[in-house]
Order: sequence, then C-alpha cells, then structure tokens
Amino acid sequence: MSEQLSREELAAFREMAASFAKKTIAPMLAHESPDGNLEMLPAILHQGQEAGLLASPRPEAAGRETGIWGSQTLTHGPAVSAMLLEELAVVCGGVAMCFHAQGMGTLPLLRAENPPSAPENVAAAFSEAFGIPGLFTLREPLQAAPAAVETVAREAGDGFELSGEKTFVYSAGRPEAYLVFARSAANGDWTCFLVPADAKGLQARNAGARAGLRAAGLEHLRFDRVKLDRSLLLRFQVPNREAVLEQLRLNLIGLSAIAAGIARGALASARQYAGERYQGGDLIIAHPAMQTLLAESDARIAACQAGVSRACQAEGHAEVRFREAVRAKLIIMPAAAGAVTDCLQIFGGYGYMEDYRMEKRLRDVSVLKSAGGAPRELRAILAQMIQEG
Repeated sequence: MSEQLSREELAAFREMAASFAKKTIAPMLAHESPDGNLEMLPAILHQGQEAGLLASPRPEAAGRETGIWGSQTLTHGPAVSAMLLEELAVVCGGVAMCFHAQGMGTLPLLRAENPPSAPENVAAAFSEAFGIPGLFTLREPLQAAPAAVETVAREAGDGFELSGEKTFVYSAGRPEAYLVFARSAANGDWTCFLVPADAKGLQARNAGARAGLRAAGLEHLRFDRVKLDRSLLLRFQVPNREAVLEQLRLNLIGLSAIAAGIARGALASARQYAGERYQGGDLIIAHPAMQTLLAESDARIAACQAGVSRACQAEGHAEVRFREAVRAKLIIMPAAAGAVTDCLQIFGGYGYMEDYRMEKRLRDVSVLKSAGGAPRELRAILAQMIQEG
C-alpha cells in the first residue's frame, strides 16, 4: 500500500512543476521554429535536475528521490509523477516526454536489489522490432503470441551476450546507457540489463523525421552479440515478469498524463483566444458554437484526468494494475486528441499556423497514440484479459 501525501504536499508538487514549466520551458516556445528553440533543451534538462524534477540514478542527485519516477514512486505510488508530467505537458508535451523517458530509465535501477553504477542519462528499451509483446508473451517471453521476444541474452564466459533489436526508444537527449528488457536463453524468463551506450556491438540509429514530440530523443537499437558483465544484470525483489508489467503500467500512465496535460494546454489557449477575439460585435466566447467546443473539451479533459487517477490507484496483482493502465490509455488518447482538435477549431484557420502552437499540440498528442504500444496492440492485450475473465 502506498503512503498518501497530504493535500498541501500534493499542491506544493503541482505548483513546483507548473512554475518550472512557465518560467523555464515556455521561453523555448517563444522561438518561431515549429517546436520552439530546441537548442535550449539541454539547459532546461539541467535546470530540471537542479529543481529535483528530472529523475536520476545517481545517489547525490536531487531528482533521485523527488524526480518524475524517482524513488518517491516506490513509497507514494505513481500519482505524484503523473501529476508532474501533466503540468509540464500543459506547456510542452515534448519536454514532458523527456522527463518521462528519463524516469522510465531510472526507476528500475532504484528498484533493483543490486543497482549497478549508472550514468546520468539512461533510456529504457522495451518495444521489440514487431512492437509490444502480447499478453501471453509478456507472461512467458518464449511464447509466440503473436511473436516471441527476439532480444535474447545468452550466458557467455563470465558474463552475457545480448542480441536483438529494440525500437522507438525515447530519451532525454543522447543516452549514456540503456535499460534493456530481454529474454533469457537459459530459462526463457525476462531479464533486464544496463547496457552502456558505447558497448561494442550496439548500434543506435536515430528514428528520423516524426510529426510530434520532437524535443525528446527517439532511437532504434540493434544489439549484435554485445558482451555484458554479470554486474549489469538487474535483480528485483519481485518476479521479473511482475517487474516488466509494472514498468509497462507506469509507462502507460505517464503517457496518458502527458496527453491530459497537452489537452489542458490547448483548452487554456483556446479559452484565452476566445475571450479576446471579436466576431459580429461580440467576443467569440459568447457564441454558442464556441461554447459547445469549450464545454466538450473540458469534459474530455476531466475524463482523461479521471482515467489517469483510476490507473494510479489500481490495486491487486501486477496484471490487474497493468489492465487498468491499458484501459486508461485506450480511453484517454482519443479523448485528449478530441479535446485538442475542438480547441484548434476555435482558432479557425489560425489554429493550423505555428504562431499559436495549437498545431504542435495536435502533432504531439497524435504521436502519443502509438507510443508505448499502438492501440491495436493494447486492444489485443485487453481482449485476451477479458476472454480469461
């Protein structure tokens, strides 16, 4: 059972993130480029470290405890990190994705019984070349349902040899190491390794041009018999399968929270625009059509926030908690995208111009739909759970 923070403590966390987003992230978007001045991103991440918002595996770092998916997650559950991500995404979904990705690479190291010495920037690599494994493959990586986990770790001498591919690995800049989930050739179980970015046989390829979330790094990885010391194999207090499901669950919660934040930012901008723009002698916020769009957006955002909250509060065994996160993402993504689309319409043709950042929000939330598992993959997992009862 997670320890609950007081309302005052939660409010302080929220205010910290909102203030950071307004003072540190917003100036990046003042630049005329489609995604703002991305050259400012390293400074933003550095300030996030100093503020204790960006998670870090380093013992001396402030973000190790208070950062997004830092050790506070182990005591207070996912709600605080989800709240912080939502606040950052109100201003920029791409930057929020950087903080989320760094946390996803950090938290397993904090959970491990034998955490190896890790660099500052770590990215988690889970998705296979074919995508997210199905439910039965998540339970047993050898099961071809629809495909077995192809990233395999084999014992070799005093250590291991890792081969396979990982795709769509998000990060906060250039990773110094990767947290890689693979199948053990010895027993078919899940394993987790910390793989240095400069390991011989590891090829990292930039994912190339994409529509949204451009502030975050995105790579595809190939492991060609990468040799790893035994000290880089992580051990967890729970069965490895449960650790994998929890990792996926928190990833889906984080992505859903970012989507909710993007929609909130869109509504705030639309409300401001509608309260300043005149048409037919009246502010357009007084027009019934505009009021309908705002109301629908507000209702969708409330549904998104409720879905994130429900997923955060889920209790029971690992699959039960994971199921709630899958449900949440399947509901939240179209709701958030719908809210952003409605808000964009309030701007008319201006909504598609870069000046108001509405088209950026639409691009970001659209990319989020497939991050962490495409809808068809998540629907297949949920359908299998329903079939089992």
